[in-house]
Amino acid sequence: MKSIACVEISKSVPRVKITVLPFVVTALALVILALAQGSAVAAITYPLQPLTGNSHYFSSNGFPEIIVGCGSLEPAKTDQDFYASIPGLATNGSNWVRFFPLATWETQYSDSTGYTPAPLYWPWKRTGGPGGNQVARDGGLAFDLTQLDTASATNYFTQLSAACNYACQNNTYAEVMLFDNCSIKGGTWSWNFNPFNPANNVNGLGLNSGAGDHDGRDGFYTLGDVDSALFNIQKAFVDYTLASTTSCPNVAYLTCNEFDGTDGALSWEAYWTQYLRANAVYSGTRRMVLVNNESMVEPAYWSASGIGTSNDMVTFHMPQMDTSGDFSTDYLDSGHCFTQSFYGSGKPINFDETPEPDSPGVMTPFYDRGVAWGSFTGGGQSHIEDLFDAGMSTARGLRAFIGATGGHYAQMQPLPRTWAPLRWGGGDPDHIYALANTGTAAPEYAMYFTEKYLDDQCWNLVEMSSDSALPVGNTYHAFAYNPYDVSFTPLTTATSSTPGDYTFTGVPANQFTTSEANSASTGDVVVYISTQGFLTGNITLQNYVAPIFGMSGYIQIQDTAGNLIESRRVTLDSAGNYLITHTRPQGTYVAACKFSHWLAQAVPMVVGSNGMAAASFSLLNGDINGDNVVEDQDYSLLGVAWYTGLGDPKYNIEADLNGDGFVEDQDYSIMGLNWYKSGGNWDSDASEQSMFQMGQGMSAMKPYHPIPPCPLPNHLGK
Repeated sequence: MKSIACVEISKSVPRVKITVLPFVVTALALVILALAQGSAVAAITYPLQPLTGNSHYFSSNGFPEIIVGCGSLEPAKTDQDFYASIPGLATNGSNWVRFFPLATWETQYSDSTGYTPAPLYWPWKRTGGPGGNQVARDGGLAFDLTQLDTASATNYFTQLSAACNYACQNNTYAEVMLFDNCSIKGGTWSWNFNPFNPANNVNGLGLNSGAGDHDGRDGFYTLGDVDSALFNIQKAFVDYTLASTTSCPNVAYLTCNEFDGTDGALSWEAYWTQYLRANAVYSGTRRMVLVNNESMVEPAYWSASGIGTSNDMVTFHMPQMDTSGDFSTDYLDSGHCFTQSFYGSGKPINFDETPEPDSPGVMTPFYDRGVAWGSFTGGGQSHIEDLFDAGMSTARGLRAFIGATGGHYAQMQPLPRTWAPLRWGGGDPDHIYALANTGTAAPEYAMYFTEKYLDDQCWNLVEMSSDSALPVGNTYHAFAYNPYDVSFTPLTTATSSTPGDYTFTGVPANQFTTSEANSASTGDVVVYISTQGFLTGNITLQNYVAPIFGMSGYIQIQDTAGNLIESRRVTLDSAGNYLITHTRPQGTYVAACKFSHWLAQAVPMVVGSNGMAAASFSLLNGDINGDNVVEDQDYSLLGVAWYTGLGDPKYNIEADLNGDGFVEDQDYSIMGLNWYKSGGNWDSDASEQSMFQMGQGMSAMKPYHPIPPCPLPNHLGK
């Protein structure tokens, strides 16, 4: 039995003695362990629903939520490692993942045979027909599409169920795509190997196995007789997919990826959206139904097809036109325009795919970040396709801004791209992407600028003109936000001689013109203007070796009696610095800070006459279950994850106290240093709820921190 560093403690005497003893879980610890396992991960417990008061966004169990996705996974792949990839998405700020169902485009390359299908799990049995000798094009037995493979130990449905449940445990919503238009397009090798191709099954179904562009698709999407063999096969697959994911509140269902409506009537898609609307239910609550149409370029599509009444979100891929109908190679600009053009649908809008990797000069970290921000400022959200390695530059950067501003996005709407009241250094109106709340006496603006539309000579100067953009009588504050490194810079505000004219200076110079290779435009900045004051400072996370850039937690603002007033999500830059907005008037308060497995600390907070305040923290480590005490339940959770590393299903990033990618002796010793210590005053139940009750639109996503590096795969000695 492996020995570990054991800690001898006493509740009454705060002393720590390090010895080496076998790791033993007592009967009491086993009971605690059983109780504590459920609290190890902040899982999703309720399906997404339209947000009351602003149906362009979602709510989860009553709390506002926004989709920010950074990757796609394929349950059909036999080598898909969900236990390694899903936590990586979640801890980079992503809370949405697309699950492709039938990944027939996946290949293995052979010099002798060209492309051949990769090993995949399929939903149907391979029987080879009555004689057992009919062969599919991939060399295996032909499929019988009337028989679902549900009995084998590892099959498509068990893989899908495991992936959806694991995403749920990691606070990630899963978009399950039921059908896929790409894989049944004639003339492609994906259709060549598709089980629905008559050459690969024993059922025929009247589909065309040829190489014409519409072969396969022209028959597959015809609703026709609902008692037909093809319809019954489709329905059996849909029904078993629903049954396999019935325990997953985090799942939303997409009828068909890139369905273009040209093959068969739109009634096929309308039927399945209505069917899912009636049957995709979790514990009495309907789960979301989505559609994604490749040729959907006009909002009129929704009323013409009738699909708009049964689906819950507008999703689209790679727009190539702006609102004027002109072709555009600027995916950031056209993505913003498309998102904004669908704003009138009253539904959440999701730009869920970036340009393909073979688009020269387009697939860069900056461009993906720009697409995300362009979609966000257009009034929507975004899923960046296959962006596992750049999540910090997209999802995390957007989440940091949402947290710092109290999630006010839910009270704002998109502005026109060229907006007269704004100037850079007194020049002409600039091309901007912005959300704004202009309908109150205290307006606010969130404006995203790229280098493409900025004059370097006037970079540090922003002017708001006097046509009621900023009503006179308020004290305005502004900050510049760098979405690349999540750093905030408070700006200086001055009023000109003309009432209502304001100048904001101090925007940092564009320092990223050469930092991201192969990008035509790499400099971007967000400017936020409102009447809210700022709280700034530094947060030290004790006994932690991994980079802290992008790590997220909460700050609560309390009155001097310890009653919660406001709550904000707070995100650190690489030096541990932060900035959040607040609405407190001049006076004395308490600021309390809590990060995942660190104990809360409360310190004095004094708001000056200018709305500015400062507070810094140094947080003690060891609170694995997040209850603000280091004690027995944390010990038990450490035992569950003991001697595991990233990629192990039992690995718990909260138990990896020092952030080195492994749960072992050093983490146990850190727990011992703070054994039976408790944190400062902290309202653990109200942190999210307070934001919602105050109408401040806080996202329900839990705090996150980066997946640590694992440079030594055999470090645990297993």
